Amino acid sequence: MGLIYPTYTQAQATAVVQRIFPTGSIWDAAGVTALAEGLAGWFLRASHRVGQLALEALGSTATETILAWAREYGLLDDPSLVWPLALADQQALVLAAERAQGGQSASYYVGVAAGMGIAITIDDAPGGPPRWGGFIWGDGSAYASTDAAFEWLVTGPAATPAADRAQLEALFARLKPAHTIVTFSWTA
Repeated sequence: MGLIYPTYTQAQATAVVQRIFPTGSIWDAAGVTALAEGLAGWFLRASHRVGQLALEALGSTATETILAWAREYGLLDDPSLVWPLALADQQALVLAAERAQGGQSASYYVGVAAGMGIAITIDDAPGGPPRWGGFIWGDGSAYASTDAAFEWLVTGPAATPAADRAQLEALFARLKPAHTIVTFSWTA
């Protein structure tokens, strides 16, 4: 969905400018019409810039300020992302970062990946949480690991392009809770 703003032809812009002038016989002269045509050019440029400003207000549609948006979300600081990317890739990455503001549930991360066009599944604590009871801490079983409660496995399609994998992994590394360990498997 794009933003819609009015566009004018030269004749329409001249008519808009002429409506600003006072009425009367002196304002019907050819020189005044030439003045209106000259001002219409300025009006057209200003109208276009206002429309462009509306597009720049969102990182997903920005062109001139796309690097400022990427900097705002910390994407330029990530060494795994090689800038400059193609404009469409930059916009998609900024859009994913815009949508990725807050959340720690598996469905949140699945939605972030879906926003980048990648279908994933998440398995929380694939080794299982550490437990008291039937297992003894330190007995070498998968349940004895103290890190197991903080691990999660992201599984994505093997056909995912390497650049998209790197972008998603870098984004998740920034978004994941600091105490967790995320592992990626591109085998689905």
